[in-house]
Amino acid sequence: MSALVYRWSTTAVAGQADDDLLCYLGDRLTGSLVVDCGCGPGLLAATLVSRGAASVMAVDANPAMARQARRRLARELSTGQVCVVCDFVDAPFFDALGRAVDIVVFKRSLYAPVGEAADTLRAAVRAVVDSGLVVVVHPERSLRRYAWGVPPAWRSYTMFHVFNRLVSWLAVALRISAYRAYTASELEALLRSAADGKTVEHVPTAQEAYNIVAIRVCSAA
Repeated sequence: MSALVYRWSTTAVAGQADDDLLCYLGDRLTGSLVVDCGCGPGLLAATLVSRGAASVMAVDANPAMARQARRRLARELSTGQVCVVCDFVDAPFFDALGRAVDIVVFKRSLYAPVGEAADTLRAAVRAVVDSGLVVVVHPERSLRRYAWGVPPAWRSYTMFHVFNRLVSWLAVALRISAYRAYTASELEALLRSAADGKTVEHVPTAQEAYNIVAIRVCSAA
């Protein structure tokens, strides 16, 4: 279902979140090895390469999304700048990487229960080189902020975000999938629990529907 509706779900607010993420990464992206967790149809992976990433491992547990990513990233795949992996991104995934990476991005993909999400983040931190980053872009738990913003107002994405949240809640109720959103403070607390003393910081963003928090993996932190 996600693969079918993704093209309509890429609203301006999601684009703003991408812009804020890229602004935060800045020059650190140049020459970096990036793991894009929950790559969807490959939009962010393509942008990461165009902004200077040396290599992107685009990962999605949804086979339909992975197929879309392979089609979109055909040129980058042919040059070896991108590889697309259809897999479940969890702690064993990172432990089995066998190589250090510079940046790990979880964009609207870390929906696991808190304990499992923390284990995955700890493994991601272990996989990142010193001076690297683990960045999480995740939906705001408050439906008011996610769908209407502050102050509350009807926005271009309100109807879609309400529908998306209702479908997610239904999937959880039917035990079809996990779905865990966080407020900004809850997301920060999750990353702090996994950071092992590393620096955790909010990434400035001009939108309210998604929170962006990063772990800076630095031995001096």
